Amino acid sequence: MKICYINYISPLIIHGGAERVVLEEAKMMADSGNEVFIVSLKHSQKIPDTIYFYNGKIRNVFLPYRIRFSKSIFGKGLSLMSAFYNPITLRYLRKVLVKEQPDIVHIHQLGEISIGALKVIRRLGIKTVQTFHGYYFECPRGSLTKISGKICNNPPIYCKLYREIYRSLMKSCDHIIAISSYVKLRLLNAGYSPNMITVLPNSIYVESPGLDNKRPNMPKEILFVGRMSKVKGVHVLLEALTKIYGVGDKYIVNLIGDGEDLTSFQRLAKLYSLSVNFLGKVSDRVLKKYYKKAWIVVVPSLFPELCPMVPLEAAAHGCPVIASNIGGMSDVVLHGKTGFLFNPNDADELAFFIESLLHNEELALKMGFEARRFAANFSNEKKLVKLLKIYDTVLYR
Repeated sequence: MKICYINYISPLIIHGGAERVVLEEAKMMADSGNEVFIVSLKHSQKIPDTIYFYNGKIRNVFLPYRIRFSKSIFGKGLSLMSAFYNPITLRYLRKVLVKEQPDIVHIHQLGEISIGALKVIRRLGIKTVQTFHGYYFECPRGSLTKISGKICNNPPIYCKLYREIYRSLMKSCDHIIAISSYVKLRLLNAGYSPNMITVLPNSIYVESPGLDNKRPNMPKEILFVGRMSKVKGVHVLLEALTKIYGVGDKYIVNLIGDGEDLTSFQRLAKLYSLSVNFLGKVSDRVLKKYYKKAWIVVVPSLFPELCPMVPLEAAAHGCPVIASNIGGMSDVVLHGKTGFLFNPNDADELAFFIESLLHNEELALKMGFEARRFAANFSNEKKLVKLLKIYDTVLYR
């Protein structure tokens, strides 16, 4: 089988959440004997038209144009129009697909390639699968946030119009993958047919369980991993930490990540007289070490994330997770079993659950053990089987 993955951002250039999923799926399919290539947009004219990687088993093919619009009202209007139809990138995409003749195209994020790609692919007679990593099916920004960064709870009329146009264009798609039950619910509410939706969560590499490296006599470490942004709820975590005796002394707090609100959070920690470690961005290898040492991983998001990777990565390392009960979080954290879910923005409840796991070592270790068992449900191997089944269903329907 020849598979084309489309993600407007190359997973070789930026290693975000969607890009990591694309890369892992491409590797899994290549290892299964399939021919795989990824289509992305060039971020720089210095990038060659094609890059071979993964021992030559995968190609990243680049479309030559990435149009940047001004930040004026006119520029924003053109940007929104290009999200629906970008004739330049679509012409090059068609050339690539005609030359390659893939059996199936799996779209992850179209971005500036534009939704018009669905029509191009359909006219070529190629089957299409779409995975949504953001809210692009109902929000032009794909984030349910305003330009100011605030969460949009009451979308304007043009966003509602966008949702209807997008749903109409999605009729050219053969199947949709929802990465959580929450995504499926939103798709159904947006008017999509349940017959074309399959829930298939993000996957992770799950190591064989070894000896538990977390010991009660070790310093207990609280870990946050994510973008330093207010929608990630870092300020809620900092407020909760002020209510816990021993932070910075008896208990170590590590915050990993970078972002637009980092300086603001550093000032807030100083205002609270909190001794916490802002570690910035780290490599996957270093991150793995912090997961292995962590006693608790906290995910205090205020934004309804679809299928966050951090709770899964934490669970795979035997860490109980305390997370906001929002979005798709209940799919990846089992309340009272692999961790706790608390009301978003409730620093008191978050502090209560953190203290529960800091003081009750037996409970924390039990939850960590259950989390590791639960993580096996999200293994790459299980996802591969389910994804191949979706492809077969679409190809031979």
